[in-house]
Amino acid sequence: MEDSLKQILVVHNSTINWSEILTALLVIVTAFYVYFTFRMMKASEKSVNATRESIEIMKKQIEASLRPYIDFELRRYPNHLIYMHIRNSGKINAVNLSLSLDKDFHPLGNHGKDNLKESVLFKNGVASFTPGTEITVGMLDIGEIGKLENISPSKFKITAKYNWTGRKEPIIEETEIDLTAFMGSGLIPKPDLLYEVSEIKRIIKSLEQKIK
Repeated sequence: MEDSLKQILVVHNSTINWSEILTALLVIVTAFYVYFTFRMMKASEKSVNATRESIEIMKKQIEASLRPYIDFELRRYPNHLIYMHIRNSGKINAVNLSLSLDKDFHPLGNHGKDNLKESVLFKNGVASFTPGTEITVGMLDIGEIGKLENISPSKFKITAKYNWTGRKEPIIEETEIDLTAFMGSGLIPKPDLLYEVSEIKRIIKSLEQKIK
């Protein structure tokens, strides 16, 4: 009986290769380790990319809140003239500001002189345009809008090129100026004229009461 048991154990030991089994298990474990390591690296890579994107967005937001902005605003005055106000509405200086027009424009319809393209502002630019600084340029009488297109066109474009501290490349912005919105808008009475009219009405009303 004992001899038979020894023979069975010998047979079993001869058929089971423990070395191969351990090697196979090691390969499986290694494969799982590589897989999970790869997944962790991918997750970490996504996290790093998300952090970089968040930092970049924050940088752009900070830059947008602090940078200079060159605005062009048209205003209508009581003397029925349209003026253009060029202003830095930002927080810091606009450096090396240059302005250019796509058309000749003669303010107030003065043909042959005062071409806005040849003005000091448009020809030489501004080395440092500080925040809140505003330059006013006379445009046109509202009654002449659309009538002097070869001299004072009602529509034209201004290109502003400028930089600021901390920025490598200058920014280029194009703004369309449209005077036609003011056509047929009528005159704006001056405050003192309104007061005089109200006084005249008051006197007339007083006289009417006395006559009655």
